[in-house]
Amino acid sequence: MKRLIFILILTLLISGCQILPRFLVTDTPVPPTAAITPTPTLTLPSPSATPLPVAPTPTPVKPLLLGNQSLFESSANPEYTLRVYYPQFEQNKTPQMQAFNDFSKQMARELMDSYLSELAKSQVTPDPNFHPSFMETTYQVTNGTHGLLSILYRVADYWSGAAHPNQYFRVQNFNLIAGKEIVLADLFLPGSHFIQSIADYCIADLKKQDRLMFEAGAQPEAVNYQNWNITPEGLQISFDPYQVGPYALGPSTVVVPYTSLKQIINPAGPLAPYYQ
Repeated sequence: MKRLIFILILTLLISGCQILPRFLVTDTPVPPTAAITPTPTLTLPSPSATPLPVAPTPTPVKPLLLGNQSLFESSANPEYTLRVYYPQFEQNKTPQMQAFNDFSKQMARELMDSYLSELAKSQVTPDPNFHPSFMETTYQVTNGTHGLLSILYRVADYWSGAAHPNQYFRVQNFNLIAGKEIVLADLFLPGSHFIQSIADYCIADLKKQDRLMFEAGAQPEAVNYQNWNITPEGLQISFDPYQVGPYALGPSTVVVPYTSLKQIINPAGPLAPYYQ
């Protein structure tokens, strides 16, 4: 009996092993792992059989450069030092540029001689407790286009024993094409009241700046408008200390736009390129 039961159990185990694999197989197969598409390799274009021509390197044009020169003088009795800086063309000089050089150096010499003349006439007694007398002049180029060179000089001077130094302006305006100095009348139509027009604008502008305390210094008189410079934006007028205000106020400047003067600017004159 025990032998029969053992035979039946063994038969059932063999049958189960044949049926079990069928339960491990799914009806829907698992999809394979998705393949990653490789990044395509960029193909670089092959070089041209005929190389492109190389553009020649342009030879730079040497600009017209103003060099810085100076006159210097000193003395021990009376003690003073004077130095006046002034511009000069140093290379590739044309006759017109040389004319400017002569004009510029002459002005530098005149500034120095003027100071020495005033120093000789000065009633101020040199005081060893004060700084020795001196004068120094620097400059600024306000325009160098269209053949017009405009220079603004700032002069600082002092007489030993005086309460404070003094400062004032001088100007140069030169036509490098014609090789001569430009005067204010060259800019405007003949017969036009250009000083009146400039003064009207300056007086209004100085009042806006709250810098017009001495109105006599801005009245339409030639002496009040001798310090003028050409700039790309307009005509620059410089007023010395004491001219339109006290010394403590310092110098004043107004730029008169060319558009404000277009009715009287000479269309054949030096300013024509600046307002057309």
